[in-house]
Amino acid sequence: MQWGTIAYFIKVSLIRLVPQPNGGTFFNIMKKTRRKAFNFLRSYYDVYNKLQNDEDKVQYIELIFNKMFHDIDPDNNLSFVVDLAYESQRHQIEQSVSGYKSKTKDPMEGGCQGGTQTPAIQEEEKEEEKEKKKYNIVDRKNKFFLSLTDLVNENFNDIPQQVIQDFFEYWTEHGERDRKMRFEKEKSFSLSLRFGRWLKNREKWKKEKKFAPKKESLDVADYIRQKNGL
Repeated sequence: MQWGTIAYFIKVSLIRLVPQPNGGTFFNIMKKTRRKAFNFLRSYYDVYNKLQNDEDKVQYIELIFNKMFHDIDPDNNLSFVVDLAYESQRHQIEQSVSGYKSKTKDPMEGGCQGGTQTPAIQEEEKEEEKEKKKYNIVDRKNKFFLSLTDLVNENFNDIPQQVIQDFFEYWTEHGERDRKMRFEKEKSFSLSLRFGRWLKNREKWKKEKKFAPKKESLDVADYIRQKNGL
């Protein structure tokens, strides 16, 4: 799917096909929006290109449109890949929506457009945004995701999605107040070496689990006798 398909989807996503009694359909405007445009960042496109099938690509683009034009958040029924793709861009998307709403006073749900911010408020928000960018984990997690996807696509074949997910979630783990993810706390971190070692350890764990002796069950009476030397 390329830009021609995306352009078509933009048109269709803003209208609805209404069935007619004779079996035909006609186009009817479904979603009206005061917002006329937004900046489609290169990072949105980079993530879009990482998605493997058209269904995921369409859903990812639709999530962006719904948020940008209507301030509608994604539901909880997304696939892992689409959810991860959107989450990697959530900060930039929400920043765009927040900036639009602040400048136009448009609630994006049928409210009226209004005035603009004072210079003092704008300057204060710029300083706050600098702090957010300085410690923004979401952006760095996005870069890690893109690097991992490139690595897998270029050097590994037939890697189960669950393996990639486990690796990603393990190395990007962080506490609620942490400014660094797990991999950033390492003195040195090579993504290719770590992922290769992860795959080797996975095979090792599978073999150990396969040949591990089964623990014999012990009922309560036997446990009490053994514990008390009876």
